[in-house]
Amino acid sequence: MNSFILKLFAAAFMVIDHIGLLFFPKLMIFRMIGRMSFPIFAYLIVEGFIYTSNIKKYITRVLAFGIISEIPFNILVSGDILCKDKQNVFFTFAIGLLMLWLLKNNVVPMYTNFIVLMGILLAVLLRTDYSLYGMALVYFFYMFRDSKIKHIFFVLVSLLCGGVQRTASLAVVLLWFYNGKMGPEFTRKNLIKYGFYIFYPLHMLILLGIKRIV
Repeated sequence: MNSFILKLFAAAFMVIDHIGLLFFPKLMIFRMIGRMSFPIFAYLIVEGFIYTSNIKKYITRVLAFGIISEIPFNILVSGDILCKDKQNVFFTFAIGLLMLWLLKNNVVPMYTNFIVLMGILLAVLLRTDYSLYGMALVYFFYMFRDSKIKHIFFVLVSLLCGGVQRTASLAVVLLWFYNGKMGPEFTRKNLIKYGFYIFYPLHMLILLGIKRIV
């Protein structure tokens, strides 16, 4: 299973999650399915970090779409343009990428724990989506990228979170079969690459529009 297929699964799970949040808040099955979206995207963010030729542009791009997505996200989760309680997931990933960049370029191993703790603290203080859980996954997916240990850790952390977050562990089935390939040639074009970034705020706007009509 290549990264393009994984992205399609993650995007579908995300839409299901947000449909449940907006239209069927009492039917937890939507949120349970939706929990599988984040770990797949976190896994792919780490893959993107490993293979990117320009980490600064990568982080800038993720931050830019975080800013673009913030108002739709705020309205989705709180019904208001401003939401101090939670920031969208692009900010979580931007902090995660910065953390990985610092870890990769860290010439003093003793600072590794400090870098990770600062990344987690920043995500928690900014109240980014999935904050602590998200940073933990990004870190372990990177540190154990060549080992199946990362899958075991992911399942354990998801189960320990309790509640609907436990179903995120089911995403391990898809991650286990990831073959490390990007997919067909056409999926590497900018239209497809940026399409997944645009899809995040766009699908929220569409769902909010439907909610307003019905």
